Parts: sequence; C-alpha cells; structure tokens
Amino acid sequence: MRNRETRHGEYKIRISMMLTPSSVEKLDKLARELNTSRSELVEQFARSQENAPLVAQAELLGE
Repeated sequence: MRNRETRHGEYKIRISMMLTPSSVEKLDKLARELNTSRSELVEQFARSQENAPLVAQAELLGE
C-alpha cells in the first residue's frame, strides 16, 4: 500500500518476521478463510492487543 493511508489512518511500513513453516501454513490458511492477507491478520492481531491487560499479553506471547 504505497503512499496510501490504510483504513486505520496510517501508512504501512515494511517489516521482516521469521516464523516456523507450520505457523506460516496456519497464517496462510486463516488468511484465505477470511479473504485477507497475512499482513492484515497481523495488523488486526496487534490492534486487538491495545486494550488487553499486560499480564494476558505476556502469557499469550510466552514471556
């Protein structure tokens, strides 16, 4: 989405992530089922965590 604001009112930036092959398969499957992209799934997950309690976030992330 070059030079276009997203529905969240911000520009997206490119990042790099490393995932296990099985996690990529799961992410791709979910993206297909929801008719969206990997990027949008990660975006939605991150935004859903804004109001989650910090303890729950740490447990979810395995910290």
